[in-house]
Amino acid sequence: MIVREAEPGVRPAPRPLPWVLASMRIRPVRNDEWVATLALWDRCGIERARSDTAKDIGRRLRVAPEHFLVAVTDERTIAATVLAWRQRDSQAGRIGYLSVDRPHRRQGLGSVMVHLAEDALRAAGCEDATVELRAADLGAIAFWVQQGYVERQPLRFSKALPVREVPA
Repeated sequence: MIVREAEPGVRPAPRPLPWVLASMRIRPVRNDEWVATLALWDRCGIERARSDTAKDIGRRLRVAPEHFLVAVTDERTIAATVLAWRQRDSQAGRIGYLSVDRPHRRQGLGSVMVHLAEDALRAAGCEDATVELRAADLGAIAFWVQQGYVERQPLRFSKALPVREVPA
């Protein structure tokens, strides 16, 4: 897990976006945009948790739509991220599923999405932000290090728990 600890008043400014993205809007996702967001994640190779079905996402959207940010241009979703934190203990926040469509990468959009996500977590009272990455994803690791994140917890293991039928 890579963590960025809170640094009061210190953070690199995002690069200005190129003029081509002047028509872009970054905002919370709308209910009718989830299919496009899931398609973006698929195009970007994002591995989603098994629970992130349309039903689960719809439920989360009803509770906190501001946790889901998208960048849209010409009604096409070109970037997205999901934020998470515990309401009762909001010291640590999580940035997940950050993705930028391939034609729009390396133009500063990912950095802008990170800064907006950090601002939202900060407004929720979070003191630091975490992101989980696959060790083999060297491009993503380099991106997050460039954003000021450092590796804090090098190993995390998980196991999918399939539903077992209960004998009658």
